[in-house]
Amino acid sequence: EYTSVSPQSHYFYSVYQQGGIEAVVDVLPKESSGKDIEHNDAFYLVLLLSASQKWNEALFVSQYLEPEDSPLVKHLRIYLNHKCSSSSTQALYGATEPFDAFVTGGGNIGLYEAVCDRLVQEWKDILSQKLSLSSEPVLNILDIGVGAGHAIIPALKKFLASPLPENLRIHFTIVEPSPTMLEITKNAMEAFSAQIEFDAFEGTVQAFIEKERKEEAEKKEERPKWDLLESSFCMHYVAKEERGSVLAWMKEKSNRVMFFEFDAEALPFASPEAAASLRKRYEQGVSEYSETQDLVTQGFLVPVLISNFQESSNAPDAPKEQPAQLWEEELRQFFGDSVNVEQIFPYWWSHCFAVRAQN
Repeated sequence: EYTSVSPQSHYFYSVYQQGGIEAVVDVLPKESSGKDIEHNDAFYLVLLLSASQKWNEALFVSQYLEPEDSPLVKHLRIYLNHKCSSSSTQALYGATEPFDAFVTGGGNIGLYEAVCDRLVQEWKDILSQKLSLSSEPVLNILDIGVGAGHAIIPALKKFLASPLPENLRIHFTIVEPSPTMLEITKNAMEAFSAQIEFDAFEGTVQAFIEKERKEEAEKKEERPKWDLLESSFCMHYVAKEERGSVLAWMKEKSNRVMFFEFDAEALPFASPEAAASLRKRYEQGVSEYSETQDLVTQGFLVPVLISNFQESSNAPDAPKEQPAQLWEEELRQFFGDSVNVEQIFPYWWSHCFAVRAQN
């Protein structure tokens, strides 16, 4: 009922497309007119207005949101009230606190457990293959966009706790553009220093590739291939026009690749259908947090929800998730029929999948 799309929402969408946000403001019912806004239109308008920082107008429209007992409705109103208050220049929470609570709670617990298990399965499969060829196996793995280690660290703990050959050598190369997150992962990996070796690169995958090519040119020799190139929720940050060259390099430098991503819906930008889809998913996402709901929702989920309707998110170089089918098609251009897609976890935002390929 609360995620259906009305003809009036399409009218507002048409006004927005033709005249921008100011045109939408002009056709909003005035407070003195006594006209109500249908609840199906209110959520769409709140997103549209908030994305353009029309906070007062968004707050006015938010009074028509239903149902009253919806945690998402409650938190949207709190957020908009804060934005309209004199103290709105101050953030409700610190920069990292809400995200940390988000990624370590709710559906993320099961999500990262599933990703961790799949990583361990892949590492063991590679090890089994190596043992059939050599009595002195070496695992050489590249992790792109390692973040704060939410996938790789628990996977390493589980893998290293399993029966392994005493002479097994393990080397990881980790790549991460955030210095803060990279430092967290490096510190966590130091705990395994007796069992693994690793090196780290601070930067994007494109910068890493450039560095690798430069080093190979200087040394006049190629680095041995990585056994696995893995990435968790990172590859969609590589712009579409750059992805082909990145994938070509990955095919050249690794024996296998495996990416974890979300099976995103392809919906028109800032459309009523996009708003209805976001409403359905975010109602579920917010409900998964209890004790940390205020922190997670005000500090992370609501700002991210609004960002889906910001013009910057629709820019050609903006990070864009895409359906699993498109990822499969992209990888098939480089890896052929070896590409396959596996469902990993039914996450509230969208189902998580792994797309895997090998040379």
